[in-house]
This record gives sequence, structure tokens and C-alpha cells, in this order.
Amino acid sequence: MFIPHLFLFLSLLLLSGCVPAPHGGYYHPATTQEGAEVHRRSCGGKVGPEDSLVIHQRGLTMRIRFERQEGGIRANIPISVAGGAKLRVLPGAFVLEDLAGEGRAALRPQTLMGAIRSGPIDEPVEGPALRSLLLRVPEFSPTRFRLTFPPLEINGRVVTVAPVDFDYRAGEVGIYPLNC
Repeated sequence: MFIPHLFLFLSLLLLSGCVPAPHGGYYHPATTQEGAEVHRRSCGGKVGPEDSLVIHQRGLTMRIRFERQEGGIRANIPISVAGGAKLRVLPGAFVLEDLAGEGRAALRPQTLMGAIRSGPIDEPVEGPALRSLLLRVPEFSPTRFRLTFPPLEINGRVVTVAPVDFDYRAGEVGIYPLNC
């Protein structure tokens, strides 16, 4: 008796264009930054867990998402600026602070070209420019933490980004459309 009901339920889900799918744990972002939007993981930010933050700030667009991996956490932070703009990370560090009081870490991000030094990205670029910063934090998997950014400079204008808090949430089953 249970099997026909299950078959009927799954058939209706498929006909409606949706399927249930589990997703693992994720870090939910929160910030006071003006122009920030929380996005979902799938279908162009419309479906799935709210696990990334998109910040639009004075000629800069930045997407932040942390993942828990074996042995630590990592983030790939794409930053885009208008074509012809000069982007520079000013002296300072990305600081991760465990909100449970367990510690903090000052990080230098990585790019495909290696470790970033003070003022690493300062050449003009053609068309919309995209730079991707990679933060890897071994042996650091807190439940709640805060990311603080160093100041950024775009065409000589200093841009500051408000700190972002991340809260780890357990995985669950979600309903996803087949045609994202």
C-alpha cells in the first residue's frame, strides 16, 4: 500500500517539474552592508540554501561564499569592477574571527598568480574585469565566524566593506525545479 502512494507522490513531483534533493551543511551570511543581497545556491540564486552574499558597492561587485571542507574552510571571492578600472587591495588582511571566542586569523588571499601582496591588482583592464580571490583556512571550521575585509581602492577611491557574519547550518532536503 505504501509503494503506490510513494509512486504517485514522485510522479506528481516530476510532472510539476520539481524533485526533492538533499544538500549538505552551509554557512549562512549576514551583514549590515548597504547594497548586499543574500543569494541561494542553485538556479541563479533562486533555489536552495541561502549560502552566498553579493555586495554591490561603488563600482564593485563581490560574491562571498564559504564552504566547509575536510581540514578547514575555503572561500572563492570573485570581485568585478568596470572595464578600465584599477583595483587594489590596500595594506591590511582579511581577518576571520571565531565568534565563539576560539581565535582569529589574519589571511592573505591567493589568486591564480600566487599570494597577494600589498597592492597586488593595479593594472587597468579591458572590459568588465573579474578578479577572484581564494581564502583557505586549514584547521578552522567554526560554527559562527566573522570576515572583515581590508580596504579596497578603485581608481584612487577607497571602498570599505562591512564585516560579514557566517553561521553554519545543517543540511536538509529541498525541492528543486528540473529546469533551472
